Amino acid sequence: MFKRRKEKAQRRERIKETLEKQLQLLSERSKDSTDDRELAELSCEMVRVASLLRPLL
Repeated sequence: MFKRRKEKAQRRERIKETLEKQLQLLSERSKDSTDDRELAELSCEMVRVASLLRPLL
């Protein structure tokens, strides 16, 4: 049982790190973007990634 908790905690940490990296990339891209549509599209993709990862938590 302890092993499962540890594995779940490690998985959560990896997901958190992935989301942080994705948010950082989105932030960097948004600085370069002058097109509001592109920024909206990037934001939607970030929400989609978060939605896909959410069930794994």
